[in-house]
Amino acid sequence: MLCMGLNNKDLLLTEKLLKLVYLENSSSNIVVSPLSFYAISVLIANGVVDETLFEFSSIFPVLHLAEADKMLKAYIDTKRETVSLHSALWSGAFSEHYKTLMQEYLGAELWGIQDSTQIINDWINARTQGALSSFAEPEKATSEDVYASGGAWFKIKEAPFRVQNTSTRQFFNLDETVSNIKFLQGEVVADYFENEDMQIVRLLYPTGDKLTIWLPNSNVDFDEFVDAADLNFLRSDFERKEVKIVIPEFDINYTIHDTASVYDALGIKRIFEKDNYDFAKMISFDNASTVKKVFLSSRIAMKENVSDEETGELSAKISFEADHPFIFMLNDGDFIGVYISGKE
Repeated sequence: MLCMGLNNKDLLLTEKLLKLVYLENSSSNIVVSPLSFYAISVLIANGVVDETLFEFSSIFPVLHLAEADKMLKAYIDTKRETVSLHSALWSGAFSEHYKTLMQEYLGAELWGIQDSTQIINDWINARTQGALSSFAEPEKATSEDVYASGGAWFKIKEAPFRVQNTSTRQFFNLDETVSNIKFLQGEVVADYFENEDMQIVRLLYPTGDKLTIWLPNSNVDFDEFVDAADLNFLRSDFERKEVKIVIPEFDINYTIHDTASVYDALGIKRIFEKDNYDFAKMISFDNASTVKKVFLSSRIAMKENVSDEETGELSAKISFEADHPFIFMLNDGDFIGVYISGKE
């Protein structure tokens, strides 16, 4: 992902987000966007000083924050065709300098907030045309509160799955029930790896995006499989192979209504403390502020290609059938999630 050139911690953030969110909710399909989380974190870090700023060094090198800004902007610009990213802050009063810089460098939106967070829900609904979930139930807001919203939405526009190959098959859910759902099927040349515990396939798209799927063998405990997803796991080696791929059609929309526990696990705590005067660049040197809530909403859809264009027939000897729980990742940590249930 984007921060790799600075400190190579991109997949470390991806690993932590996957495990923390799965630990909190291991009963439903999940997708989170480390890219969106990173963007919101850079946005906040640009507005704070001293100890509060240095806590962000667990994610990116704060002494080179201007360079992190440039790399983030450059990366986001390359993904505008496929990734819809929405970053915004709300507070009683932002400094004009901070507001101008964040709008110019990161394309963020900064808004005033009066009495209620309902304005945030309205903004998310309008910006994403209802594609992403709302911030949360409206709550009372005060002038010193800072709210942050990060939204990321990815919809694969071109996929190697023709409509006529889609069929209904059984998916064996994590809770040991079975669902009859639509599966996409296609024979492609893809990046592939396997060992005694799993198969991995990485699909490459014309847009330059990469979808990687880790499929454990059916006898592998899935909780242990997620727990084993460390950096070496996520940085798999591949060979180009002809592969017959069968994967569920899915559209996952998942929301973390308050990421304070995620930040806490990364050692970032002071932004949530009351009477914090480190928001000097964002607000002013004279007023204490606090981040009341950081909201993160992510969505990813995998459907068959709407094009009916003929594709060349292959004679793939390798079969990759994702009919039981698996981990998936878009690019090097733009999105990561688990698909564990075919239930509606």
